[in-house]
Amino acid sequence: MRFCAALCFTNRTSSRKVTPARCRVKSLRLGRIYYVKERKAVDRHPEIEKAIELFTKDAQPLMQRLSDVIKQWETTLQPFFQELEPVFQALATLAEAAAPHVQKFVRYHKIVEKFDATGWLPYHLAPVDYVENYEGDSIHLEKQISAFYVTQWLNIREDIESRLGAYHIDDEARDTFREAFSAHENENYRCVCRVLFPEIERMIRLNLFNDAGRIHTREMLGKLIDERPLEDFVSQEAFGLVLFGRLAKHLYEQVNDEERKEFENNFVPNRHAAMHGLASYSTHKHSMNMIIMADYIFQILPPPSASVSSSPSAIDSEVNGNQPLAGEFGE
Repeated sequence: MRFCAALCFTNRTSSRKVTPARCRVKSLRLGRIYYVKERKAVDRHPEIEKAIELFTKDAQPLMQRLSDVIKQWETTLQPFFQELEPVFQALATLAEAAAPHVQKFVRYHKIVEKFDATGWLPYHLAPVDYVENYEGDSIHLEKQISAFYVTQWLNIREDIESRLGAYHIDDEARDTFREAFSAHENENYRCVCRVLFPEIERMIRLNLFNDAGRIHTREMLGKLIDERPLEDFVSQEAFGLVLFGRLAKHLYEQVNDEERKEFENNFVPNRHAAMHGLASYSTHKHSMNMIIMADYIFQILPPPSASVSSSPSAIDSEVNGNQPLAGEFGE
């Protein structure tokens, strides 16, 4: 698939004269993306086609204004465009190389959007192909995902425990995490977030603040996420991008009286609401989502005095359907 970005310049291999009218026509193409190989290639990806149509519609006023500016200054700009021709050719090559990654990101967003509609956080063992291709209502999908997290719980627990030894947490944190697993298995769902939130904060304080005394939770969060590159937060987990968003914008938000209902209705526990009795996180979904978030935070937690490092993103492999467990939902 080839992306072509057209700008107004003279082709050095052509003898055709660039007229003002032709320049204006070409200038209107600035910022538009065209699929020039086969129409059926676009038909296979209607989400991309829709995104292009929306971009074209939204950008039209800007394109018209840009065309008017170029019309006024075409005599001055035309030689400048000629000089930039090699740059435009390089950009076209870059766009072509980026096309597969754009498709993967569109697929990733589609999967996450469907999980969001059900209130569940995604976990990398979930059969994402089923979720992506599901066309029914979100109520039925929620039941299927819920059934998956119930029937596949032992596999999920085994998967997390197999990685605990590699996390930068101490034995106390590992034992506490296992106690949270037991509470979840015994349907003591309220206990899970009330056990894990303090343990997460203890490990952040231990690793990033040299086990200092009382530290405000927002300061802890800032130390954890503000001083490191984004790729550190998506490299460990296929759905790291969405989990990072919940960590940065939800888990440690302060809850005022006007917002209590909103946080009570959210199936991802909030630390302030949980620890101060502002919301009751008492369901299987609350508990499972908390375990997923705790596992993610322990994954990205650096060791004490660690130098920041990055690793390749796992999004491509997981979104392409290479799940470690090929689970299926029952209809």
